[in-house]
Amino acid sequence: MQVQETYILQAETELRSEVAMGGCFKVTLIEGNAEIFGIEMALNREYVFSDDNVAIFTWYGCKLQTASESASTYVSDSTPMVAYVNTHMQLEARRDAALANQDFGPRVLLAGPSDSGKSTAARILAAYACRVDRTPLYVDLDVGQSALAVPGTICASPLSKFGLGVEEGCRGDAPLLYSLGYATPLDRAELYNKLVSVLAGKVKDRLDRDVDLRSSGVIVNTCGYIEDDGYDILLQCIQSFSIDIVLVMGHDRLYSALCNSLKDSCTVVKLPLSGGVVRRERQYRARSRQRRIKEYFYGRVSLSSGLGTSYSPARIDIQVSSVKFIRAGGLQLSENMRVMGDAGNAATQLVSVAPTEAELSRSILAVLHPLPQEGSAAARSDEIPQALLQSNVAGFLYVVSLNLEQDRMTVLSPCSGALPSRFLMVGSVKWDDSK
Repeated sequence: MQVQETYILQAETELRSEVAMGGCFKVTLIEGNAEIFGIEMALNREYVFSDDNVAIFTWYGCKLQTASESASTYVSDSTPMVAYVNTHMQLEARRDAALANQDFGPRVLLAGPSDSGKSTAARILAAYACRVDRTPLYVDLDVGQSALAVPGTICASPLSKFGLGVEEGCRGDAPLLYSLGYATPLDRAELYNKLVSVLAGKVKDRLDRDVDLRSSGVIVNTCGYIEDDGYDILLQCIQSFSIDIVLVMGHDRLYSALCNSLKDSCTVVKLPLSGGVVRRERQYRARSRQRRIKEYFYGRVSLSSGLGTSYSPARIDIQVSSVKFIRAGGLQLSENMRVMGDAGNAATQLVSVAPTEAELSRSILAVLHPLPQEGSAAARSDEIPQALLQSNVAGFLYVVSLNLEQDRMTVLSPCSGALPSRFLMVGSVKWDDSK
């Protein structure tokens, strides 16, 4: 049963709603102005959220009408939004100077433990930049909860005000993707660092060619691993993207460590945590990953308007012997074994994967873009070109069924027709199309 309520918010307060699994939260702006994660709401339009946490902030006061089911809703006058908008203004000053001097704008990285509000802060800063006609390059290195692509990938995409949506957030068109194939970078730390370096090189090339993009700068969202290997990975990300501003989400120890490590290279700023941050359970993260994969194949339809992007994926049959299943970092060596030569590179080598039902059933496969010489006899041989590691992802396939005796595999593809490449990257990301 839905409970309807009316809230009158004072200036610089926010309405928070924690929507339980299976529940929904509907909200309509009746008077004044308000925003959700930096994106302005329209008057008299109903927005619907399901299985999500929502914070509606107003700078000058507003009146909201809500209808909720299985949701915990309350008003708070303690928010970090003033700190966020002050940070945005500082970034804008740097963007103005960069545009005037044809220089690089701010390169910002969000750091902090899991469930500290990194993705939300990155989304707000990106939205504020887009609302003043900037085109920041958004880089998502969170392979577990990717905001722009299928989980298990890192990606980069320019944003604009035309890609902003209250329910959808900031959406980039045709992001540049690299597939790790795992929901955590700790499973393949060396491979993750390698892919981050490759993506950073592509980002730099794009910034060098685009004046507006270069002055708008880069916003980088990271994973929530900040201990031991996770901290080393974080430092590698900062170095790869030549970050000059690190925003730490309310973690004193991480802030102190980064100040010591980066005192000569960039500015480290600590942002306050929002009181609305909720610790997400493992089941919630799993559902979020499954939902993101489903949106890739079937599109996302707005719960409020019924409109959106609806796709019709194709089921196609592939001859198993005509494709090559590969995995990056198939051989993992301990530190004691990395003693000479290429041994240290074993974690980033491409290896062949024998197709089995246990290995491929319900798997998400990344189709790599073909190499320039893939049509040659050498590329058609059984040898795996190691240069494929630097090939970005053309798209993804979902393995519906596999019949090795008949040499046939049925996959769900976002489009019909021949695959752009015969090299399919295998990871650990699974999905159940029946749910």
